[in-house]
Amino acid sequence: MANKFHKYDDLLDESGSYRAAAEKALIRSFYDKEQDLLDYLYSKYYSFELETRFKNQLLSELHEIYGEAVGLHKRRIHAIIESIKPQVGEKALDLACNMGAVGYHLTNRGLAVMGLDGKTLGLCQKLWADQRMPLIQASVSM
Repeated sequence: MANKFHKYDDLLDESGSYRAAAEKALIRSFYDKEQDLLDYLYSKYYSFELETRFKNQLLSELHEIYGEAVGLHKRRIHAIIESIKPQVGEKALDLACNMGAVGYHLTNRGLAVMGLDGKTLGLCQKLWADQRMPLIQASVSM
């Protein structure tokens, strides 16, 4: 059986696997469409709902990767939150928050959360119209 991801051979060296190369191709397919990129990221990290319009926009294998990525992040976030057993009214600091997904979902459970990261905060602010979590940009060097 032929590998359906061979068309991403050019990304294989920098990605390490065909799956990773295909996921990189998926993200790159949104580079020239900022709103689509924001919608993709929002669905992957926050809503866990697939954007139906992407089914017609993406190659079938990329749409499959998209669905798997959303499901994976949903399971990951739920596992993290369940492992810390958060209580309404508690405070949390999300260090190296990246896209802030854990903090975002903790605020949905009634926690006051602050996110700290060095690179992705501008993107988080675009994704969160409600500014539900204060974000601080910082970098640490040793």
